[in-house]
Amino acid sequence: MLGHATADIISHHLLDSLKSEGLDLSKLLHLGRDNPNVNKAVEAMIEKEVRSAQEKKTGNSSSNGLLPIGPCPLHIIHNAFKRVRREDYLKVVETIGVGVGRFMKRFVITRWIE
Repeated sequence: MLGHATADIISHHLLDSLKSEGLDLSKLLHLGRDNPNVNKAVEAMIEKEVRSAQEKKTGNSSSNGLLPIGPCPLHIIHNAFKRVRREDYLKVVETIGVGVGRFMKRFVITRWIE
């Protein structure tokens, strides 16, 4: 779709898409991304546009901008619910009496650093 696009091109397309859907940039809360430098630059450009939209809407030059949750909140959310999902799975397996209450061992040992 965009191929090896620069941060300028990606942020331009992203902003155009949001605006074409009639979404209010001043209400954008967070932009999830992974860590490559292009994505950091995209986030900085979107942040600038969000702050500008918030300033226009409120007349306040000290707008909040995007919420700095971190690069990818999905990893944090996944890790927070992982143990509970496993517990629920085991309860369901026990309740319905089918399946095996075991989990596959990891093929590769990996660890997310948050």
